[in-house]
Amino acid sequence: MACIWYDVQAWIGGTCVYLMIRSIWNDWRTEVPGEGGIKNGIQIRAQTPSIHKIRHLFTVKAYFVPTAGVAFFIWAIVRGKGIGPIVHQPGSKQGSELGWLMVRGIMSAIANFDTFIVNDPDFARFARKPSDALLPQLLTIPIGFAVTSFIGIIASSLSDYQLYQPS
Repeated sequence: MACIWYDVQAWIGGTCVYLMIRSIWNDWRTEVPGEGGIKNGIQIRAQTPSIHKIRHLFTVKAYFVPTAGVAFFIWAIVRGKGIGPIVHQPGSKQGSELGWLMVRGIMSAIANFDTFIVNDPDFARFARKPSDALLPQLLTIPIGFAVTSFIGIIASSLSDYQLYQPS
C-alpha cells in the first residue's frame, strides 16, 4: 500500500512541479523522451534504502521544511499586506447547515491524516514500549496538520485576494 501511495503522491507532486515550470516557461516541452523509465527508475531507487540509511535526510528535512513553511507564511502576509479577506469576512452559514459543515470539515481533516492513524504500528515499532509513541503522535499529528492547514488557508486567501485586486 505504501508503494502505491508513494506513486500517487509522486504523480501529484510531479503535476505541481510541471505546472510551476509551465507557468515560468510556457513553451516548456510537455513530453520528455523515456520519461516513464527514468521516473520509475528514480522512484524504485528512492524506495530501496532502509530507513536507517536515509535517516540524515529526514533530519535535514525536519529543519528545512518547517523553516520554509514559516518563511512562506511570512512572505505571503507581507506580500498581501495583511492576513487576507478570508479571516475578515463574516460567516454566512447558521444553524444546522453550519453544524453539518463543521462535521464535514472535521471528517475531511481526519481523512487527511488517517494514513498516519492506520500506520500507527509502523511508528510504534521503533519505540521501546508501545506507549512511548502515544504522546508524540497525539500532539504532533493534529497540531502539525492544523498549522500546515492554517498556512495553506491564509496563503490561498492572500493569493486569491491579490489576483482580483486592481493594480
